[in-house]
Amino acid sequence: MSITEPPLISAVICVFNDWVALENCLKSFALQKSPPSFEVVVVDDGSQLSLPDSLNRLDLPYPIRFIRQDHAGTSAARNTGTRGSIGSVVLFTDADCILDGDCLHNLSIELAEHQNANCFQLHLVGDCSHVIGKAEQLHLATIQNYKLEPSGQIRYLNTSGAAIRRSKPVSYGPVFEIRALRAQDTLLLSTLIGMGELPRFVSSASVLHDVRLPIPKYLWKGFWTGYVEGWAYEIIKSNGVRVRSTGSERLQMLFSMWRQSRLLSWGVFPFLIVVIHQVLSFLGSLIYGCIKGSQSV
Repeated sequence: MSITEPPLISAVICVFNDWVALENCLKSFALQKSPPSFEVVVVDDGSQLSLPDSLNRLDLPYPIRFIRQDHAGTSAARNTGTRGSIGSVVLFTDADCILDGDCLHNLSIELAEHQNANCFQLHLVGDCSHVIGKAEQLHLATIQNYKLEPSGQIRYLNTSGAAIRRSKPVSYGPVFEIRALRAQDTLLLSTLIGMGELPRFVSSASVLHDVRLPIPKYLWKGFWTGYVEGWAYEIIKSNGVRVRSTGSERLQMLFSMWRQSRLLSWGVFPFLIVVIHQVLSFLGSLIYGCIKGSQSV
């Protein structure tokens, strides 16, 4: 692809040792049908593993740049990628994500139709060929359904697939708070809400979040995520913005996941994984709150 002017979309992907997954992600960009002009910026956040030769040998039909920085975390890496990109829209995704063939084309249509919207949440799905993927699908489908507003906006932001115009809030400085180890995207969502804006949901632009973790590691990640995202939620709460679901909403979503699992004849196992994952996440957040409370005494 020959680009004589800045592309419409700059895709920013952060990598920390997950080079194998990245290859499939980059190939999904190569398979886009009738895409707008785009580039890909890969930020290596201080990986111990060097860039594999297989990635260097990829013959990709789009501009791609690799930027390396000392390990500073995902937020800092995404900010680095944003500064190093030139597109008018920055698309954030992860190395373990695979774009549907029509993803960029359909996103460009949405961008054109909603010129006044500054943030877009893409449709996230799980890989239903394995049990962790089924659990991800149950969780993602349910939360996107429950957070969707009648206006087409959504009270949800997940940087596995989120696009932001370079106008705002990108133009106001770093997009992500580097002190937030997790829930950086939710913290950004709270900023948008404070500005009187919600992301538009792009149901036609799908991104597969291809989680390939053993079950114990997936569950441990749920606990650890719940703990380390506590700082971000503390900041959100202090700003008077509510983004977390209430207890009643969580129960409704769990019941919806249970029904969906039964309708798909998946059995109880994927649903139980989601429940345990969410319980461990909640436990992690409680422990963070207890430690934080004891330190402030």
